[in-house]
Amino acid sequence: MPDPDLCPHFEKPRLTEQDDDIEFLHLMDRAPEWVRYRPVRYLSTGQLHGYYVHVCLPQGAGFDTLESLIANAEQTGRLRTLHQAVWQEAMGSFQSFPRQVVLFLHVYGSAGLGLDPAQLESLQQQTQETLVQVVFELSPTFAGDFEVLAGEVSEVRKYGFKVCMKSSWNGYPWPLAIARLHPDYVKADAILTRGASANHTQVIALETLVELARKLNCHVIVEGLDQEADLKLTMGLGAQFGTGELLGPLEQGHTVHAGQVQQHIQAQIGRMFAQYHGYVPAKAGLEKIVRPVKTVHEGTRVEEVVHYLNASALESGVVVTRGNEPVGLVIRERLFQRLATKYGYSLFGNKAISRLMERDPLVLEIDTPLETVSRLAMARKYEHVYDLVIVTRLGQLVGVVTVQDILNAVTSAQIELARDANPLTGLPGNRRIEQEILWRLSSGRAFTIIYTDLDYFKWFNDRFGFQKGDLVIGYTAQVLKDSAAAFGFPGDFVGHIGGDDFILITETDDVEQLCSDIIERFEEGVTQYYPNGAHGTEDFDITDRHGQRVHSNGLSISLSVLECREYNRTTTSLELISEEAGELKKRAKNTFGSVYVRGALSDTNAAIE
Repeated sequence: MPDPDLCPHFEKPRLTEQDDDIEFLHLMDRAPEWVRYRPVRYLSTGQLHGYYVHVCLPQGAGFDTLESLIANAEQTGRLRTLHQAVWQEAMGSFQSFPRQVVLFLHVYGSAGLGLDPAQLESLQQQTQETLVQVVFELSPTFAGDFEVLAGEVSEVRKYGFKVCMKSSWNGYPWPLAIARLHPDYVKADAILTRGASANHTQVIALETLVELARKLNCHVIVEGLDQEADLKLTMGLGAQFGTGELLGPLEQGHTVHAGQVQQHIQAQIGRMFAQYHGYVPAKAGLEKIVRPVKTVHEGTRVEEVVHYLNASALESGVVVTRGNEPVGLVIRERLFQRLATKYGYSLFGNKAISRLMERDPLVLEIDTPLETVSRLAMARKYEHVYDLVIVTRLGQLVGVVTVQDILNAVTSAQIELARDANPLTGLPGNRRIEQEILWRLSSGRAFTIIYTDLDYFKWFNDRFGFQKGDLVIGYTAQVLKDSAAAFGFPGDFVGHIGGDDFILITETDDVEQLCSDIIERFEEGVTQYYPNGAHGTEDFDITDRHGQRVHSNGLSISLSVLECREYNRTTTSLELISEEAGELKKRAKNTFGSVYVRGALSDTNAAIE
């Protein structure tokens, strides 16, 4: 159901039962006043995917809330009338829409879909006359027979419709509901999303939902994306679609369009995705593997496309465009299969190719990381796994890539990673570390570098043996990864400079909590590598790296924290960062025990706080 925060309702005195019937029918006639549309966008590109259809009751509607309207309609047998009014208004609003659109229609009530064949046939006819694709969102208040609902879902799919369900579910654990119904889309509720960037428990829940949906081959739509931090988090978790104030406000039918405002949002989200989705070697890999593709406009006749594909045996498909914006994809094999039926060619040969094109192809911005491209391509439904992937730059067609090209590029990137990885910890080495820092500097983004060094490690290695020393190195690497996962940010980077020196690059706003967790984990676990757990209970006689004898209770960890938040992106260099981090490291090493020391990099130089 619509979020009550987004659709305010106005109270008025309740009507009598006799008046209620008249008021209900009058309200249905006023649907253009209270039906609203919320854009749903690709989180990889910012492109428009579709619209959620919302009911926002106006003042004087005769019902206190949407829930009371639905309850009244269900009790009086007028639920179909409510659905018909909302759906007819939605279909009419998008009949002349300048691009193909996916409409998410709510199914209200607690008895399931409850859609009879006449309704489905009528709606199917309307969708065939327009470029609208319908997705039914199941009511989370469903309280009937689950097996009956599963049968209804299968029935609506026979008419070409898709199904969406929310992560909240009445009386059923949502993982079980998703697994049993196999929806095409799963929507993460705003209550799960809002404030997630500041709540680790919500992050875990959202991550679990995204991972489950991925394994079950469902698309995830995250609602309630009103804050930039939550949007960045969602991008990092790998959800495909999002909706919320940042992605576009509620609109009325006569104001819905695909104009400059949407293009601006699309460009903004595309840039954010590139900035916040994490570094991958050959990040601009799509630039190297994208290839040109034949394009046709929506009105091109099917027989013309067939003629082109017959004459171009090596081409696996064509892209359908409006201007230079991709709106569909035609795959050779499926087109020929469709036309090979008894009356296929005679029925469609002279029709527009828009009748037979794939209306929801995978479209990605050219700077989408290769690993993300690979994951999204392979997460498609089985029959679409090897379809071409359309590549755009700010929404404009660049070309296509094949799945084989993507997998080859990812394999090459993984080989490159393996060559650079530290053999002891498997973490990225110096070359990757430099690339990571340079990439963040070039984007002008705010980040923090945490240099990590073990105190008295040489003494430990000499006294207890290199095997124990290697175990401590491996344990330190795991501590950094665990702390980053618990209190860092998606896309944070952990690298191994060499020996007992590590680096963690994070975008978290709570650096203190992250550093405190690293120290706490290290202190709690390092005792296992001492004979009889002597660490912390014995005052060792230690010779430091300068040959001076010191008294200490053994290994400790020093964190040099350099915050890079305000700097000149064109003049700040690796050398400057290394120099300022070195000064912080001296301070940390001169402090007894496990500590962290913070400093800040400014526009012109680094100033120690």
